[in-house]
Amino acid sequence: MAIPLPPLPAVWEGRARAAEFLAEVVFRLVPEARFVQTRANRQPALAVYTRDEVSGLWHSSGLLVITVRGDQVAGLTRFESHTLRAFGLPRLLPGDEPDRQ
Repeated sequence: MAIPLPPLPAVWEGRARAAEFLAEVVFRLVPEARFVQTRANRQPALAVYTRDEVSGLWHSSGLLVITVRGDQVAGLTRFESHTLRAFGLPRLLPGDEPDRQ
């Protein structure tokens, strides 16, 4: 079953620009993340979960679909977290309890 998944409109072309974006934006905004492997449109994909600092729970944050050409990543397409439901993936990672000190 094909599920239409509209991507967020943004493009970064070239290895250097993509690395700059990841270092300057993504890794600063999301210092902690967990990933669940899946597939989307026959391509490898990662469900992304980020940790809520208050509750300690890991909430769905989005889906990264990886376009591969040969042995290289040719593209990453990010979709909003509500798309995970169509893949049978949870909104919260199961079995994760908040850190208690």
